[in-house]
Amino acid sequence: MMPTNRPPHPTSDQGFTLLELLVVMAFAGILAAIAAPTWSGFVNSQALGTTQDTASQIKRQAQARARQTKGIWSACFRNNGNAGVEYAVQQNTASEKGCPRGTWKPLLGEQTDRTEIVAGESNLWATGGHYYVQYDGNGWLTRDLRADLEADGRRLTFQIRGLPANGNYSCVYTKTLLGALQVGRDDACVP
Repeated sequence: MMPTNRPPHPTSDQGFTLLELLVVMAFAGILAAIAAPTWSGFVNSQALGTTQDTASQIKRQAQARARQTKGIWSACFRNNGNAGVEYAVQQNTASEKGCPRGTWKPLLGEQTDRTEIVAGESNLWATGGHYYVQYDGNGWLTRDLRADLEADGRRLTFQIRGLPANGNYSCVYTKTLLGALQVGRDDACVP
């Protein structure tokens, strides 16, 4: 008898069943749901830290320029809606407060600024819709600001824009008459 040429029988191990694919997709969804809040928290924390560091550098830049030129310089900060936080550094006359002639720039340059200044938690000096700190020719706070410096300093507080105030803050303090800076996070940023 001659063997017949029959096609091979399909076997059950040549692929995945619909049920197996659904189970894998469900696991992937569960893992994504667990990881998303953690990742979001990490990204928000990084944005607050970057904002805090940049604001500190800008204050130090104004202080250094005051020393170099033996003049009065201001570092100023403001919210600008969806553009985020902006800053200006300008040389002042003796009667000017803040940055009335300042050229405003995005705090984080080309990066998207996801942060905003928290008005209710910031007690840095304010004028003309912006917060400022001003240094004299020695790099110290100007005389009028020294007289108004609070015991725990003056702070500029940031949070993630669009999120409810939930205590996730970063801040930069101006602490002493010499204009020393200190940074804080979360509870250290509220009185």
